[in-house]
Amino acid sequence: MKAGNMKTFLFLSLLTSLFMGLGADEITIMDVSKINPKHHLPTGWYLSKLRGFTPAPKVEFPEENGKKVLHIFDVKGSGGCRFDCYTKHLALKGDKIILYAEVRGTGKGVFTVQAYHQKKWMGHIGIKDFPVTADWQKVKVEFTVNDLADNWPTTSVICMFGTQKDADIYVRSLSLERQAEIAGTARFPNIWTAFLPMDRNYSPTEKELTEIPAELNGVKPRKIQFSAGEHDFKNDFPGPGPLEYGSGNCAWLYAAVDCDKDEDYTIGAGADWWMQVNVNGKPVIDTLKVGNTLHPPRLTDHKATVRLKRGRNIFAVKYVTGAGSAILALGGPDQLRWNGQALRMVEELWKDDFENAETKRAGAPQVIQGEYSYALVGPSRQAVYTAAPKLVFAPGRTEFTMPKIASGKMFSMTQRLVKFEGDEGKLSYRFLDPKNGKDMVLELIRKPDDQLTIQVSENHKTVQTFSCPGKLFPLDLMFAVNAIGDFKIILETLADSSVQSFSGKSSFFAGIDEKVFQAEAILEADRGGKIQLTADDWCYGYAMPEQIKKVIPMDIRIDQTFDPKKAGWKLVLDEEFNGTELDPKIWFRTGEPAAVKVRNGMLEITPVKVKAKGKDMVCYRSGAISTIKHFPYGYFEARLRFRRHNGWNTAFWLYGGQTGNSFLDGMEIDIYEDYYVTKERPLLDFNFHGFVGRVMKSWNYVSLIPGSLEDFYTIGCKWTPFEITYYLNGKAIKSTANHSPHKTVTYDALTHRNGFVPLRISLFGTVRAPYGKGQPIKSKGKFPDVFKVDYVRYWAYPHDKDPVVRLKKKDDRLLIAPGEKFEIEAVASPNPKTKLPIKAAYLFDSGCIIDYKDKPPYKFTVSIDEKYYSGTNYMRTGRSREKPNLKAVLHAYSIFVQDAAGKVANSEVVMKMTRPEKQSTPYQGKAQVIPGKINPCLYDEGGNGVAYLDDKVNANKKSGFRVNEGVDATGAVIGHVLTGEWVNLTVDIREAGRYKVTMDYGAPNGFGGSMLMILDDRKLIGTFQLPNGGGTGWGGLKSTLDGIELPAGRHVVKLIAIGAFNYSYLDFQLEK
Repeated sequence: MKAGNMKTFLFLSLLTSLFMGLGADEITIMDVSKINPKHHLPTGWYLSKLRGFTPAPKVEFPEENGKKVLHIFDVKGSGGCRFDCYTKHLALKGDKIILYAEVRGTGKGVFTVQAYHQKKWMGHIGIKDFPVTADWQKVKVEFTVNDLADNWPTTSVICMFGTQKDADIYVRSLSLERQAEIAGTARFPNIWTAFLPMDRNYSPTEKELTEIPAELNGVKPRKIQFSAGEHDFKNDFPGPGPLEYGSGNCAWLYAAVDCDKDEDYTIGAGADWWMQVNVNGKPVIDTLKVGNTLHPPRLTDHKATVRLKRGRNIFAVKYVTGAGSAILALGGPDQLRWNGQALRMVEELWKDDFENAETKRAGAPQVIQGEYSYALVGPSRQAVYTAAPKLVFAPGRTEFTMPKIASGKMFSMTQRLVKFEGDEGKLSYRFLDPKNGKDMVLELIRKPDDQLTIQVSENHKTVQTFSCPGKLFPLDLMFAVNAIGDFKIILETLADSSVQSFSGKSSFFAGIDEKVFQAEAILEADRGGKIQLTADDWCYGYAMPEQIKKVIPMDIRIDQTFDPKKAGWKLVLDEEFNGTELDPKIWFRTGEPAAVKVRNGMLEITPVKVKAKGKDMVCYRSGAISTIKHFPYGYFEARLRFRRHNGWNTAFWLYGGQTGNSFLDGMEIDIYEDYYVTKERPLLDFNFHGFVGRVMKSWNYVSLIPGSLEDFYTIGCKWTPFEITYYLNGKAIKSTANHSPHKTVTYDALTHRNGFVPLRISLFGTVRAPYGKGQPIKSKGKFPDVFKVDYVRYWAYPHDKDPVVRLKKKDDRLLIAPGEKFEIEAVASPNPKTKLPIKAAYLFDSGCIIDYKDKPPYKFTVSIDEKYYSGTNYMRTGRSREKPNLKAVLHAYSIFVQDAAGKVANSEVVMKMTRPEKQSTPYQGKAQVIPGKINPCLYDEGGNGVAYLDDKVNANKKSGFRVNEGVDATGAVIGHVLTGEWVNLTVDIREAGRYKVTMDYGAPNGFGGSMLMILDDRKLIGTFQLPNGGGTGWGGLKSTLDGIELPAGRHVVKLIAIGAFNYSYLDFQLEK
């Protein structure tokens, strides 16, 4: 199979026949006019005889206004009393069950809801009490239905009614209402008719939207297949799209949904990046103007409930690709109901799609051309394995390691099983520890009529067996297990997208730890017979739950409201913008100076006209301010009025001058940006950026402004060691995102990253279309908008109750070999005042959690290689989907500890970098000479990762110097520096001794950093401190190191940058 369609599996049930539309009708569940004389209770109700509900209460049926009522009194049971009814009411995950009681009296009534999976009792959905008054009232009590076990989803509920002890209650009636958030019974299609590539400006006619056309605007149809509600169009289009960054490819998709009755029907959709979903000719979901807004796309991003008619309904979807990917997600009621229980393959370690028939494979399968069927969109090549009676075969990679539990990932194997034919037998997937012979085996046992039994065994003993009713083939199989042995087996039948899932516990995987284990497969027929397997898309890798779950013990506390003053935090900065000028001790300007003004107690930023060439042409430019000081953890707040006019955007953010490493030079916390704000849809954007392994990781949320753009708002950000949460008018901003488990705008250290380098505060304005970015336009007059800021405040996060942590022994080696093991160990103790115990220690690399321990000793053995890092949060991509680098990049480690109150402290930073595996050579074959001036632009030859580290092509192309290399060198200066970049300089040291070394550099306000100097990739011989010069220039500064010991002979000096600055010559002079 060419396009990987097995990336997501949903846990669906086989209960579609029970599904119904949006329920909003009340049904009576207790009719007190109908009495069962045997039990002297309303028909269908029984008194519970559980110990807590005895002795039984007294019951009578007096009349009021000619109608019977139920009177419950003399309630003496310790738990009160309970009346049970075993009538099952249809209920599925996500539904609301609303119970009503028409009652009067004294004391409290109680409703209980219990869940069933078919005939199996699953447990309590909830127990809720309510007060009863002397007057008749209709009480309303709500319950949300959940699945209480993965293997047995809730299919129905029963309801009980009771009272607390000593209550005296009269009941007229009890009733129930079911509200289903997701409606519909019809199957959602997984095979669609696609027309592509299409002109994205083409609009189908009314007729073309209400039937599946034979041809669309001259484009012939093809079939595409969705797997678990997603399709990747990457291989369907001939090349990049016509818009920026290769976006803009367009497709129209058609499918029919047949209904046996009129019904409400819920649809979910998500796209990277634009889409429009039409049902029977009418748009029901439309993001063509604003895009998906959420990334990565999921079918829960946008939902709509429509009314389908009896018979055939036509779905027509326009999809336009974005720059990040070509993924479209579409789903119906089945997929939406069970969303959140999905697993997604996020890292493929080995995969075979069998498209290359010439590849040599274990088991020597016959590679055939697959056939088109109602369940599969061909053609794709498939492998046929034949056993007579036994065949052992293995993937192309046979050795694997478990992902660390801290990553949240699971080791996973997936395979598409197209046919399983012949005599009875079994297909086994075996996982083996080669050192002790222990194993786990997953067996699919074939019975007549394609019936399957799944059996899990460990060390030759069966531990679990699951039955799989129904005809399943072709199907997608997924097995996934985490480092504590929790496993899931998922079977998705491709004919109708129904899914069966099973879960259990494996002692084999719980005990494998970091050891290598092996994988193989065995096909075996019973009694010497013959059995055949036709398969496709075999993959081993790491998967993650679709719904992010916390898998390690980290206390992340999100305050729904927050007032730093009441919390006792110290106010450090209180800028009211009184006067007529910015305070130069607090702020510095960037951009256009005239765009920034202080007046009437406000900061005002606006675009201003500047001179431009050309008749009747003007330019607009804007400006920004930033604090001179950098601020650590705390609460950052501004009262402001957002921009109101298109053509520019504003922002309030925290920035370190560089975002190369959050433990060394900072990160970017965008408290808000208003790229998407319009008067019709004022949507704020909240971003978090920072580099990891020289790859930018970014995440975002969006949220609507809750009022008018004419109003002022107080917007804030609480930044603590493990949490960043955003607030508007003192309340946590509500939002959700596919990268986060939170329902507020929150970034946490477990799911995202953390950092502790202090950041400066910035307020910003920049011009955008239609006014250009400093580009001439045909416009005159004053720019019609002003960004106003009333005040900026900062409260410092208190550390007086933090626990205590320090490194036990620091390993001073900076450069090590790839794969070489080293240890980082911390000693932690409770805060002397609180004396609260330490609950856990966490090892972070450059802001990303990579391991944890819940008890001492807090010793971590690390190696910088794929084996150790695979499956860690460090390797998880952000929205760029680019994988961070490991080799030759600067790693910054710190151990964080957390106590029982959630307070956190961290150790000092340990820096490591792997040595290049090749030796660099002098520039043009000539080493530079010491004593004397060394020019860093004459860095060594050997390429990126050997002679230097800088991934971008030379930004200083105008200089004509080394333009095809990554270092931004002019011949005299190196600029555009990012933390972790380095150059090698081969030198001939004519005389050993102590040297005074002076570096020429430049750094304006808000920038600066340091430079590490290493000799022969072995020894750190000095660190240049490079503070900014307080101005706007990128040159003219010097930093000096004294007493640098250098040996005579040929050596290599490595310079590693931390921060943002330009640097130039290094002058080495012998000290007298």
